[in-house]
This record gives sequence, C-alpha cells and structure tokens, in this order.
Amino acid sequence: MIDRFIDAHCLAGVDDWLSKNKTELAHRNFLDEYYEEAVQEVREFRSLIMPFPSSENGSFIKENAMIEQLHRQFPWTEPVYAFNYKSEENFADLCQRLEKGSAGGLVVWPIVCDLDLFDLAENEKFLYLISKYPCWFTIHVGAGNEAAIHRVSSLRRYCPEDAICLAEAFPHVKFNLSHLLRISGKALEKAEKLDNIIIDISGISTHLRWYEYGKNVFPADDAGDLAEMESAKVIHTLMNRPGLCNKLVFGTQYPFGKWYGFGLGRELEMIRKADLTKEKQEKLLYLNFETFFQKGDR
Repeated sequence: MIDRFIDAHCLAGVDDWLSKNKTELAHRNFLDEYYEEAVQEVREFRSLIMPFPSSENGSFIKENAMIEQLHRQFPWTEPVYAFNYKSEENFADLCQRLEKGSAGGLVVWPIVCDLDLFDLAENEKFLYLISKYPCWFTIHVGAGNEAAIHRVSSLRRYCPEDAICLAEAFPHVKFNLSHLLRISGKALEKAEKLDNIIIDISGISTHLRWYEYGKNVFPADDAGDLAEMESAKVIHTLMNRPGLCNKLVFGTQYPFGKWYGFGLGRELEMIRKADLTKEKQEKLLYLNFETFFQKGDR
C-alpha cells in the first residue's frame, strides 16, 4: 500500500471555458471528491492546488481567490496562483498576495493564455517577481502539436525544449516543468543537467488514450520509443534513468484525468503498476518534491 503522496499538480475551482462550452467534461473540483478518494488510498497526503487554465478575461482574479478560499478550508493543501503577464489586474493581485506571504508557487498557462516562454523570460512583470519575492513556477508544457490538432492557430514557444531554455536562463529560480516534458527525448536529456527543476508526471495517464484528429496528443514528436509505451512503463523507464530519478514528482492534473477514467485512485494504481523499488516509488511520490523544496524554501 502507498503510505504518502504529494500531488504537485491538482486543479481546483472551475475552468471558465469548459464550464461554458464543454460541460460534459470534468471541469470543476472543490476538493470534496478528491479528499474522499485520497483517504481511501493513503494515510498521509498533501496537494498543491492551482486554478484551471482558463479565466474569463485572463486576470484569474476569481480563480486565485477560489484557491485561497479552498486552501483555508482544506489544511492539507498548498496554494499555487495563476500568473498571466498580459494582465495588469493579475500582476497587481499577485504582488499583494506575495507581499502578504500568502503565495510562493505560481503557475503559467501559456497555451490557453496565448503566452510565449521566451517573451516571459524578458517580461518586466516576471523579472520583477523573481527579483523581489521567493517565488517558484509551474510551467504548463505543450507538446508542439497544438496547431496540428487545432488547439491554437499558430504555435508559440511553450514546447518542451522552450521550457528547458527558460529554466536554463534563470538558474536561481525553481521550476516545476509539467506533463513529464511530454516525454520529449531532447528535453529530458537536457533536464538531467539542470539543478533548478523538478518534472511532474501529470497527464501521463492520458498517454495512448487522448487522441485528436487521429493523433496521440500527449507526447512530443521526439518521444521515440516512449511514445509506444503504456503510461506505467514510461514511468518505470524514466525513474530508472540516473539523471531523472531524483527529478520526477507525482502530479495528477485532477480532475482532467477523469476524462479518460483516471480518478485519483487509478492514478496511484498506475504508480503501483510501474514496478518501482520502494525507494524509487517514495522518491516519485513525495521525497523528490520534499528534497527539492527544503524546509523554509517555499
């Protein structure tokens, strides 16, 4: 039995776009069901909760406020607030939160917010935040196929190697690069050399299950042999790479996995099926995260 986990990527509140356009898909999480699933599976857990990717005007004011409210309601959570450098309202709100010490983790949603990670690296708001506050960032990593599956009209720089470039440019800032870097061969190889990143495995449960326009959406084009492996085998393979076994962390992107039948229980079953040693399973589920964020570091 799994004793503990830290979920580095739990969505909470309501997704604005899905609530108006795709109500049949799971698009809200007020943590009650998540909690009920968690207590049936493990003895101890913590979850980093963050807003869904879309906000009505891109400000995430309501969404960030909901994260704060849920954090107060559920003591096993840690808040991660959405940052959109195109919104003045968002920036002012985040500065207030950071000034009060009520935030440390920020999440960037480049695809839905139409952001570019190279522009982010030169953005005055981003540079101000990292110079003034001890904040760290979760970066939503695209696969590079977003234009091909008509999610965007033109591709921006938010693909796996772009996320690596951002982390390389700011070695003093800590980053969580999401979605297992879309199992990009080149990005994972470069990631092995970086000390300022962790890589959450959120979304890997959708691999070989999420298809649009006949394309397996999750992996980048350079995923190589990993593109043909089932999710548990991907986890097993990467956790047995010496340069990655201390970097991968558990993350669910709950409730989006429920689109493909993956609630929290099945996400944890996937970890059990990965056939890891006890030591490596504990690293993935919580130790890597705790080691990366030493006490007082977030």
